[in-house]
Amino acid sequence: MITNTLYGLISSSKVNLNEKFALLLKAFDQGICPETITSLACTFVISSKNDNQVVISWIKDNVCELVFFEIDNLHRILYLNQFPDDIRNRIANKKAWLSKDFTDFIKYSLNPKHHSILLTSILVLIKEYGLNDNDIKKLTIQMANSGKQYNYMESADLSDKILLRRYPTGGVSEKTALIMPSLLKCLSRKFKIASPFLVAKTLSFTGGTWDKLNCIPGFSFPLPGQESIEKLVQGSVCMTVTKGDYNPSDNNLYQLRSITNTVNSLPLIVSSIASKQIANPVHQLLLDIRYGENTFLKSKKEAVKFFKITKSILENNDINSIAEYTNSEILTGSSIGNYLEVLEAVCVMKNQTSYSSYIFDQNGIDVQRDLVIDFTSTIISSFSNVDKRDVSITCREHFAKGDVFESFKDLLLNHGVSQNTISLIEGDKEFVRGNPLTEYQIKAEKNGTIRSINTRNIGEYVNFFLSAGTNMFSKSSNYYNGVIINKQINQTVKKGDKMATIHSQNKINNIHLTKSFFEIY
Repeated sequence: MITNTLYGLISSSKVNLNEKFALLLKAFDQGICPETITSLACTFVISSKNDNQVVISWIKDNVCELVFFEIDNLHRILYLNQFPDDIRNRIANKKAWLSKDFTDFIKYSLNPKHHSILLTSILVLIKEYGLNDNDIKKLTIQMANSGKQYNYMESADLSDKILLRRYPTGGVSEKTALIMPSLLKCLSRKFKIASPFLVAKTLSFTGGTWDKLNCIPGFSFPLPGQESIEKLVQGSVCMTVTKGDYNPSDNNLYQLRSITNTVNSLPLIVSSIASKQIANPVHQLLLDIRYGENTFLKSKKEAVKFFKITKSILENNDINSIAEYTNSEILTGSSIGNYLEVLEAVCVMKNQTSYSSYIFDQNGIDVQRDLVIDFTSTIISSFSNVDKRDVSITCREHFAKGDVFESFKDLLLNHGVSQNTISLIEGDKEFVRGNPLTEYQIKAEKNGTIRSINTRNIGEYVNFFLSAGTNMFSKSSNYYNGVIINKQINQTVKKGDKMATIHSQNKINNIHLTKSFFEIY
């Protein structure tokens, strides 16, 4: 039973472990929770709420209670909601859900702001106790059916095309979805392919291509259905998002999971990713599965388990899927943040290391290009009779000749971007809306060698403290703020060397939080 279990949702970036316990004890001293709790009795779920709040929640006597605390001035804002005992007991005791449980959960997810406390409680419980494989499958189907199904494979206009896409599990400074669509567009001249290329919003400490493309003035995602089909016919690639009635359940749960630290739950990862694919299926799907401490899947074993469950669900819905596993312990690029990642992606496509005054690591540029080529040649060779090595050679030729960037320009034009903005990008000119970006340098505090770069902490800093991540539950966001890493692991540095650069439209008052970015020995 979980009646006496305390769940403390407290931002790891804002307070250290001792401060977390101090906050909890202060809350208990104020009579907020009647039960006596020691540190050993607490199960902590680390989370970020927003710039100046922490959240504590617990479940007691079938009631879920979330309390929001201002960090500088602790006070109680109490939200009380009766927790559905049937779902609670089934999750806690690992019993199968009833049909009504799924129906109710989807109903709550379609009105997330009204049911945010209830949904958060269920998400926390699923993360803590898991779901059996059968219930994961049922939840996935229910989410996929929460809106309208969009099957472009049934369109007469696309009847001669193989529809394909790549979709990731998430990582920091991951720009494949900014580059690969343009390479696929190049290959569509040789292969009869089209790609409704699905992207998503920022998720917890990772970036989202939906937000990255939104920082380009004029960029517009077409509505699912006929408008998207027309884009595919015109340009072979259509950037796709869960807007309108395309899987609204996942669109809402995705954003709630992001701020409640319930992202790294295998049942929730599977149901989110698989439901999106089922609601908008393709002939061939490549799952880009990232694993490691700086991702949501912490080990290769967990990554393989994710694919096994997901593949089974997709096969039952006539979707072929293949997997590419990538260890993401080391950052593959230099930039973290929507706008800066777009600039670095342009550099990959143009085979250069600088954009205006922004400098990116050459090795990072090469690694990212190689990843895109590997993913693309894998998915093309999976359904054609062409050897993967031959596809890879063709891909490299497209990069070398500048075809990929030319296709990127066409893709932007086909998604509403003006020729003037495209010309700015072509000329490596800034296209920031609003105030210009100001630089803040992060310097080495001692001599030594860089042992590690904590990309998760950097991602949290960018998304939550610089407000670069967008979310329906957040008050504000800024697409342009971000960080460029200027040094790499195993590099020798001297005290005062520039380690990284923050670029922000807002004044930075929390630069002291960047001390956790680098470990120097």
